[in-house]
Amino acid sequence: MLTPLKSTVEEDVMTIFRMLGYDVAYKKTLTGRSGVEHVIDIVVEKTEPPGSRMILIKCTTYEGKSSLRLDEIIQFWGRTYDIGAQGLIITTSKLTEDASRFADFYKIKVIETCGGVDLKNTLMKSQAKVFGSA
Repeated sequence: MLTPLKSTVEEDVMTIFRMLGYDVAYKKTLTGRSGVEHVIDIVVEKTEPPGSRMILIKCTTYEGKSSLRLDEIIQFWGRTYDIGAQGLIITTSKLTEDASRFADFYKIKVIETCGGVDLKNTLMKSQAKVFGSA
């Protein structure tokens, strides 16, 4: 099976989470509680007392004026719910108004970034807020 090429944003995300002490997997297949298999862009895991933490990360890199749509947010939310893990969306675009409202209501963490240094600074500054208690 062919493995898709990583984007620069995905590479940056994986590097930053490794620096934060997480184990990182790219395009990992996880089986949800429903028995359905889900392929997740990036899965990061860390074991610290009192247990372990898993964060599922969706990376979207759109060019131009594309926006992250509501259906994409709902699909990712469904995956995180089925797997039973915290989710994070990292995007180089804006969210549509409905997508933003849905993400806010269901407390889906979203980081809008240009990538590179901007992404690193955002993740490092907001580490406690974004990755606080699971």
